[in-house]
Amino acid sequence: MIRAQDLDELLDSSRQDVLSVALDTDPRRPEHQVVKPAYRIYFRNATRRLLRTVPRRQREAVRENLLRILARLEDPPQGRGLAIFAAPGLWSEFVLPVPLPNRIRYGRPDLISVLWAADEYEPVAILAVDQRRVRVLRMYLGGTTLVDADEFVLDTSDWKFKSGAMRPAGRKSGMNVSRGRQADPFDARVAAQIERFWRGAAEAVVEFLRGQRIDRVVLAGTDDSVYAFKTLLPETLQPAIVGTVHLSPPMTLVEIRRRVLPVALAAEHQRETALVADLVQQAAGRNLAVVGRTATLGALVRGQARLVVADRGAPGEVWWCNACAYASVHAERCTHCGGPVERVELAHVLPLMARRHGAGLELISSGAAVLLSRHEGIGATLRYAISAPAAEG
Repeated sequence: MIRAQDLDELLDSSRQDVLSVALDTDPRRPEHQVVKPAYRIYFRNATRRLLRTVPRRQREAVRENLLRILARLEDPPQGRGLAIFAAPGLWSEFVLPVPLPNRIRYGRPDLISVLWAADEYEPVAILAVDQRRVRVLRMYLGGTTLVDADEFVLDTSDWKFKSGAMRPAGRKSGMNVSRGRQADPFDARVAAQIERFWRGAAEAVVEFLRGQRIDRVVLAGTDDSVYAFKTLLPETLQPAIVGTVHLSPPMTLVEIRRRVLPVALAAEHQRETALVADLVQQAAGRNLAVVGRTATLGALVRGQARLVVADRGAPGEVWWCNACAYASVHAERCTHCGGPVERVELAHVLPLMARRHGAGLELISSGAAVLLSRHEGIGATLRYAISAPAAEG
């Protein structure tokens, strides 16, 4: 699993000799269910191409690390995605429950694939509700973890009833109870107890979400249970509910995950598309956003960028200064310190630039990436309005 501390150490590393490998190792894919799985074939072919680009004096050390990684791939990875960062004296490995786009790079640690996965599959709270139990699950990187569960225990030993009908207390909450002249007082009292149980669980859920800083929620359960429980959640939490999933008891963790993941991903892609649409609109008005490599990098190095939004591949190359972590689209020497620069992939250095200049980084895919591709696949929201028009690079 990904730990922020591990990513920070790699991101802050000044090493230039790191092999960064990201692989789709999903065992459910037919091409991975053969003697020579596709990810191993990809790795072999990619390493041959990579070695031709490595300076001759470094090739032997790189070849040794490639062999270490190849030996690791002889054992089938336990997850659906694998990221490895290897260099002399360095081995950092992440086994993920979601597939990664295949990618191999040499030089600075290349974290773009891992960061994209953490962004695409960011934490979601799942509230699995039925009349007997409320479970709170945390879904992150496609995996689910049970973090809390409340069980409804009904004790009727001291219940006493008068003869005659009783108005069902659960009608208002959408619970399935008897109605009319033949309504059973016992059923009505059970419904009231269930509502009381749900109300207490709802209060506990709010406290949990506040502590975890999770801002996306999916409700799972029968239609009646989901509707009733949703009405008990405070208005402030309603915007965080990104979807509901119909499930009938018993709801296993595997089934919950299988049904909720597509809903959570669809909500994430919808959010990304709205973010890009707003970004492009703001940039068109030259207000609080810019698009294109030149304008975005300029805003970033000036400390003006609040949030950088980029295609997960961050297409294109930039001139990069290793001495001061400065990048430019048009420069033969660093315009910041005057030092030498080299041509590198933007995706390779973008996470470090965002971190150094105090900007957030949102990596997008699917429809949002298509929309942003008209603007070189990158843009940024700004902390303050630009003073003059900035053309796309």
